[in-house]
Amino acid sequence: MCRAGGIWVNLGPLQYHFSTTLSEDSLEPSYEEVKEIIRNIGFVIKKEEIGIKTTYSQNPSSMLKHIFECVFFVCEKPVVVDTTRNYGEQEDDDALQVSDSTTNSGSTARVDT
Repeated sequence: MCRAGGIWVNLGPLQYHFSTTLSEDSLEPSYEEVKEIIRNIGFVIKKEEIGIKTTYSQNPSSMLKHIFECVFFVCEKPVVVDTTRNYGEQEDDDALQVSDSTTNSGSTARVDT
């Protein structure tokens, strides 16, 4: 999974490996549906190109060549900032109480985490 702030780069066809196998079920969403899924899980599409012709798994000496029309996209998973928390005020459960071992007085100091 891509962490917040991460970048996802993709170049490839929408090739569904089991689409021609009669005994296998195959989900085959269109690229428009794939883009909707990408956005719905929180990614922002920064760049995209469609119709890029590429080859795949071929022998350069062979006369048989498979050419795929591919999609290229760059997505970013945005960093989500928690706007519900007031960072200006320190809450007791966010502070760590530690002993001051240099004075042996048993006093405590607050350390923000």
